[in-house]
Amino acid sequence: MRIHILADKIPWFGQHTGYEQLPRHLNADLRVVRSRTTRNQIRLGRAYKRVKGWPWREDDVYAAAELRFWLESLWAPADVRHILYGEGHHHYLEHWKQAPANLVATLHHPPEQWPQQHPLFLSNLRRLRSAIVLYRRDIEVFEQYVGAGRVHVILHGVDTEFFCPANEPVTYRTPRLLFAGQNGRNTDMLFRVITVLAQRHPDLVFDLLVRDTIRQRYRGLSQLTHHPAVRWHERISDDALRDLYRRSYLLLLPLDVCGATTAMVESLACGLPVVTTDVGGVPDYGGGSVYPIVANNDDEAMIELVERYLEQPSWRDDIAHRARAFAEQHLAWPLVAEQHLAVYRHLLAEEDPLS
Repeated sequence: MRIHILADKIPWFGQHTGYEQLPRHLNADLRVVRSRTTRNQIRLGRAYKRVKGWPWREDDVYAAAELRFWLESLWAPADVRHILYGEGHHHYLEHWKQAPANLVATLHHPPEQWPQQHPLFLSNLRRLRSAIVLYRRDIEVFEQYVGAGRVHVILHGVDTEFFCPANEPVTYRTPRLLFAGQNGRNTDMLFRVITVLAQRHPDLVFDLLVRDTIRQRYRGLSQLTHHPAVRWHERISDDALRDLYRRSYLLLLPLDVCGATTAMVESLACGLPVVTTDVGGVPDYGGGSVYPIVANNDDEAMIELVERYLEQPSWRDDIAHRARAFAEQHLAWPLVAEQHLAVYRHLLAEEDPLS
């Protein structure tokens, strides 16, 4: 099976993080076109945007990658073509009134976030004939645009060999709670919960892994800028990221909307219990079955859950073992890659591919 993939490198992700890890685990004849942040690629993207009439697009490197992906489709036949980040490349679908049957894109964002996309996003989404999504709750909404039976659910993978518990047991003399990321986070709830927990438990430390450029953009984060119990982190190595997961007592991750989050799957792989809200894809990633979750904006329920973990370390450790087992059984990249190959084979069996 010949598979061509359009992939992007998220600048703040390391070598073991992100959906772009998928190609490493696909056992197939593979060609990967990746977006590259170079001067030549920026110039190429700008020229391509002018030709296509996309002056509003700011993502020059994405446009350049799409052009290289398109040109490769003309001279290098493929059985399946896969766009790993469909939202960032929806303009690519404008090459057709209806995209070829062998072209599939992965959609990461829940429908609540779609209005944030360019106005053409929804019309372009209707051109897509097959999609992969990362959770089940909104499957009917996705199918309204892509088509009934044309949307496949595959959970977000994680590198369970790299992201794993420490070999030696961790002693939590000073319990540390970790928060990470930005997309879909309920930062107002985070601020309220941290404020109460810090007052009730002065020994707690809160590690917030958030880029500096984001901290002032979200109200809850900006209110925590100078909080004495908060430690800020950014631009850390893969090993430092794994150490943060390993030395944390809990992942404190209130969410407003969610498909899948890298912080969640990496925490599970490291055996770090997740304290989060019942939104979007959370139940698909063990929420409510592997670890308890609370309603969105129910501050008291989240505070009580954190305090239960603090008061019952043996229960916390049991959840940690279950979290790691869930990641190994459902999220390990070799398993997830095989599920992608099954979808590719389904596309080939369903209709003749168009090269």
